[in-house]
Amino acid sequence: MIMRIGVISDLHYGMDPELDTSKEKALKSMLKCLDSLILCGDNAELFQGLHFHNRLFAFLRKTAGIPMAFVLGNHDLFGHIMRRGVSYNELASKLDQFSDLAKSYDLIHLEREDLMIGSFTIIGTYGHYDGSLSGDKFKEDSKT
Repeated sequence: MIMRIGVISDLHYGMDPELDTSKEKALKSMLKCLDSLILCGDNAELFQGLHFHNRLFAFLRKTAGIPMAFVLGNHDLFGHIMRRGVSYNELASKLDQFSDLAKSYDLIHLEREDLMIGSFTIIGTYGHYDGSLSGDKFKEDSKT
């Protein structure tokens, strides 16, 4: 059996309303052909907190009942201006917020949980990973 997993990044949902409509149309078409979807960072903008992430995740969940997962990029964590000197506690708090958001839309936040599809497991992290943020999960994933 062939499993069709879509992998997409840099949606930057919320950056431009006209583009968001175009992206939704393309995603809707793509989701019809997939068994699972993975968002690989810079999924939505932080101009209004997690508002655009909520809109994107609600759209995805309403459109398809397939397993979906995501990792975060710098735009998801910090917005369009890259911040330096972010504390561990601030970053860990952001990761917690995204884990809670993921649960509310039945998505997998790959920094905190693995996506299991049958006997196939997808583990993930984001591009600014330092190995300390996931603790025991990171140790288990690295063994896998």
